[in-house]
Amino acid sequence: MNPLERLVLVLNRNWLAVNIATARRAIVLLYTGRALAISTEDFSTYDFDKWVEYSKKTNGDHISSPTMKFRIPEVIVLSKYSGRALENKGPTRASLLARDGCTCQYCGRRLSPSRLTIDHIIPRSRGGSDDWDNLVVACIDCNIKKGDSTPEEARMTLIKPSRRPLPLPYNRIRGLNSIPSSWLKFLSG
Repeated sequence: MNPLERLVLVLNRNWLAVNIATARRAIVLLYTGRALAISTEDFSTYDFDKWVEYSKKTNGDHISSPTMKFRIPEVIVLSKYSGRALENKGPTRASLLARDGCTCQYCGRRLSPSRLTIDHIIPRSRGGSDDWDNLVVACIDCNIKKGDSTPEEARMTLIKPSRRPLPLPYNRIRGLNSIPSSWLKFLSG
């Protein structure tokens, strides 16, 4: 993996997790003074120049330029933003595909978005809503098989319950194969 594509946990100025950024974006925020790097060992904060100096004494993944070498920060804290993580608004096709991982929630096949549909668990014709807990991703075959029935009537079972996704960064963290141990100190819940 390109080191600049590594993931960095982003905290607001109150030290609450609000996002996950690529190392490339985190370094830009650090360089422009909009964020500080955090030492995950002792929670010290560093601006860009001090981070470059600190990097010379520490282990970890480094990147190099023609004039310097410095460690990729694992966690940064924004200098001004004190808002919360973005809430997920109403469901959209893109947000449902992301929540369900482009996987049919009936048969479990992972397919390209063009081969997937959005299914109402309780059909709209029967009073089903367009809410997070009534919408799932389904392959075309399963959606046709289910038709205007409930999953029970069609003798189909959902792989997992349909629910509203967590706000950023928690919904993105859930999709990671492993969470860096350095992030755990900053994640609540």
